[in-house]
Amino acid sequence: ITLNWNRWARDAMRNSNARNRFLKNENVADHNPGFRNLRWPAYALILAFLLDAQVVEAQTGIAARVGDESIRIERLKLQVDLVLAKTPAKGIKLDVIKAQVLEENIKQRLVNVYLQKSKFKAQESEIELELSDVTKDLVAQKKTLTDLYKARGINEAQLRESLAWDISWGKYLDSYLTDGNLKKYFEKHRTKMDGTQIHVAHILIKPIDKNESDSWKKAYDKATRIRKELASQKISFEEAVIQHSSGATKINKGDLGWIGWYGPMTRSFTDAAFQLKTGEISPPVQTTFGFHLIKLVEIKPGKKDFEELRPQVVQSVKRYLFEWLANRQAKESKVEFTGEFPYFEWGTKRFGKFKKS
Repeated sequence: ITLNWNRWARDAMRNSNARNRFLKNENVADHNPGFRNLRWPAYALILAFLLDAQVVEAQTGIAARVGDESIRIERLKLQVDLVLAKTPAKGIKLDVIKAQVLEENIKQRLVNVYLQKSKFKAQESEIELELSDVTKDLVAQKKTLTDLYKARGINEAQLRESLAWDISWGKYLDSYLTDGNLKKYFEKHRTKMDGTQIHVAHILIKPIDKNESDSWKKAYDKATRIRKELASQKISFEEAVIQHSSGATKINKGDLGWIGWYGPMTRSFTDAAFQLKTGEISPPVQTTFGFHLIKLVEIKPGKKDFEELRPQVVQSVKRYLFEWLANRQAKESKVEFTGEFPYFEWGTKRFGKFKKS
């Protein structure tokens, strides 16, 4: 999956097509595959601000708190609905989507906290300039800011907050997206970008009931026990496949053949597989099918170079910076969950205790 955020946090107001969609109240998820894939760009924070305004009357529940700021359940539900419109889900799959949405909102809040206390904080003069540009675009459409506020269900303060984010994040990116940094990132992550193929095999442990969290826990525990047996050489990988794997590849000793960074396996599977060394077996990796123990059999190096892959490198570095800033700020800002909405324990993909809807 290409990390296709297209720098919305910077361009949402400056790019004419993006700005026009914003002003016309179109659904940004329809224009950005990164949103649909939950590999969200920083621009989602802009959407978060706007959605907050649309549910003022309905803000009754809190899902989490980042410092003194609350993340409202109604806003999260609206964002989840945007995802479900493209990718219907229920049961545990729906809970995963909800937890991912909440996790991304928390990261966005954390990044924003950092930016607002840094040298990248938007100045009032910069916000005024952006607001002037928006006003000019509206005039060209024979509309006013009042029309925009009414159509989007927001007020001036909330629009300014969105513009401040846009400016701050853009300034931060400008300072780090240098050729030197891009090339360093490429060299470190070359195998994920240059067309490298890896030959993998796996053991799949499926939960008995995919809609029950207890079934997923039992499947995870079983996968963990099997990996320990493999590490202690009590059993060979091939024997473990025959005895325990639920996958169709069981007859092929778990062999999945060759895969690349962009497919055909799911993101979580591929992420884990590309971190392995030849002959190494991964910890349990969760997908919608169950838990996988992945073995890297062989590597076939790619041939694409930096200049050919520059656009992809830029997008990857943006996401890396977003994640890095969120994790850095999390050490200083307290993150709390109320349990009123599905969530992952911070820094993991394990569900915390939450009320079932």
